[in-house]
Amino acid sequence: MAMLMCSSKEVKLYFYLNYKRNQFNSINVVKELLDICCNYKYQIFIDKFGKPRTNRSNLHFNISHSNNMMLVGISDDDLGVDIEFERELDEITVEAFKNRSESISNRDHPISLWTVKEAVMKYIGKGLVIEPLDVKIKNSKEVQVHNTVFNYQTQTLFEQYHFSVVMKGEFIIESIEIIIL
Repeated sequence: MAMLMCSSKEVKLYFYLNYKRNQFNSINVVKELLDICCNYKYQIFIDKFGKPRTNRSNLHFNISHSNNMMLVGISDDDLGVDIEFERELDEITVEAFKNRSESISNRDHPISLWTVKEAVMKYIGKGLVIEPLDVKIKNSKEVQVHNTVFNYQTQTLFEQYHFSVVMKGEFIIESIEIIIL
């Protein structure tokens, strides 16, 4: 699994299928990925809000879990990722995070909207201090929290997982790797 370091505004995504969730194991997986891509020393620490980070200003990662899948996003810039297994959401649940101005087309699943909002909250790194209704989808590429605008991309994997990546400014998903455990 060779990996070169991302150039700015590029994201590498790693999906671990059949993953058994455990924060200690998640951090070990990230350490293995970073050891492959980095030719310099780094340390991982957990900040005061519980977000794992590195001590390098040009090395960022974010982790998400759902069902038996783990998603790790790596970039030279800060990012947020979220993955969710598709499931039915009742109307009350959807109304708890969907703004009236946000529409969900017949081809979209409400869980995709949630992944964008959660990825933004994970980017900010303060947990659910931010209300999901304060995260507003502006259009098919931009989401806003208060006065800050983020770009996002949302995709589906295996027709049952929805995932989103969020960064400040435009970015590309440079590669996607699926690892079956």
